[in-house]
Amino acid sequence: MSIISWALKASRTFPGLVASLFGSPEIPPPKDTKAYLGLYKTDPWIYTPVWIIASTAAKAPRRIKRTDSDGKATFIIEHPLLDLLDRPNEDESAFDFFEATYANGELTGEMIWEIVPQKGFETPAELYNLRADRVTVVASDDRRKISGYEWRAQDGDEPENFEPEQIMRVVYYNPNDDWRGLSSVAPLADDIVAGKYATRWIRRFLRRYGVPDGALEADQPINSATIKRIEEKWRKKWSEAEDTTPVMVNGLKFAPYGQPPKGSGMLDLIRYIREAKLAAMGVPPVLAGLLEYAKYANYDLQLRAFFLITIAPKLLRLEAAINRSLMPHYPSPEGFKDEFEFDKRVMGFVDIKMLIEVLTDQFDMAGLTPDEVISLTGLGNQYSDGEKHYIGERRLPVEGAPAVEGEPEFDPNNPVDNSLQNLEQEAGLGDQLEPEAEREMPST
Repeated sequence: MSIISWALKASRTFPGLVASLFGSPEIPPPKDTKAYLGLYKTDPWIYTPVWIIASTAAKAPRRIKRTDSDGKATFIIEHPLLDLLDRPNEDESAFDFFEATYANGELTGEMIWEIVPQKGFETPAELYNLRADRVTVVASDDRRKISGYEWRAQDGDEPENFEPEQIMRVVYYNPNDDWRGLSSVAPLADDIVAGKYATRWIRRFLRRYGVPDGALEADQPINSATIKRIEEKWRKKWSEAEDTTPVMVNGLKFAPYGQPPKGSGMLDLIRYIREAKLAAMGVPPVLAGLLEYAKYANYDLQLRAFFLITIAPKLLRLEAAINRSLMPHYPSPEGFKDEFEFDKRVMGFVDIKMLIEVLTDQFDMAGLTPDEVISLTGLGNQYSDGEKHYIGERRLPVEGAPAVEGEPEFDPNNPVDNSLQNLEQEAGLGDQLEPEAEREMPST
């Protein structure tokens, strides 16, 4: 076994062994990182999916989940950490900040925040996005973990050094690098090159005013001097700057041998590349305005798949990083555990209307307690007597509940009735829930 093969095999045992043997403890960003960032400005089918992902994920509501020693959870929307995330720094709104975070993640494979503490305290005061192409990872002496970071505004600048706790970092899985993330653009390298050639071909076709490639043919042999003179005159008369039609003289003929874009297959190639870029980043065509494959029946399915398969993993990654790097600065109250999370109910992960209907049916049959319903939906707060089971539309406790005849009326003094009504209102349903009779399946 060669030393290279041995090192690559051993590197799976613990990160950094290869760097220890063959290089510096400083791990710079991958060489193509800056180029990937540049594609956001120049390639519309890189910009589009990245912008859709970043702007969608940036809208996810934020909250604190507070769990007591019995496992009961309440959700807090007023908390110092949420205040920080709502105003991360003086120059950016929360939306702009999170949009840049997710865009950096897609383009570079890394989301990096600088955590700026308050003067004289460790509590964070500000957060800033750092571009991965400006950040170098510094490995520890034993190459087992990260000992710090270096940031440079431009190549060649003196670095600004950061301790590990000053940086929060999310790294997309990279099978060939233990230290740096894999850009979502990286698998598209060949498609990007092919797209540039296809675009260049069509641009050249348009510059020639729709005339395909061809050759000048002569009825009789001509010498090299004549060929050179004809070529110069052709280029002068047939240029992008002059909208003129060349006239064939001296027995010359123009014989086209190229194809227009449609006949050449270039349009099909561009369409394939466009869809490959959307697919690689997990963005359904319908979200990019491509409705040729969209039908009413699959439109909602495409949106739900986008939220579940594309957006959810990014929110979960960032949640974990925030709980790991920022949440420890805000101790939980005694007897409770606080965790940051994104509220995914409004992000398309759950059909709240259908969920409320199902849970209401289960609740009416004493299958769920009010606290269990609240925990499953994340709507409302748990309360005393919420652990009891209730039955029927009168919402009477299961213990000793008498038989009831007739249609019950809503009791405003019943806390369970109030709980379910508030739950529907929080979900934004109001009177949208259909009566029981209208939800019955039609007979066949």
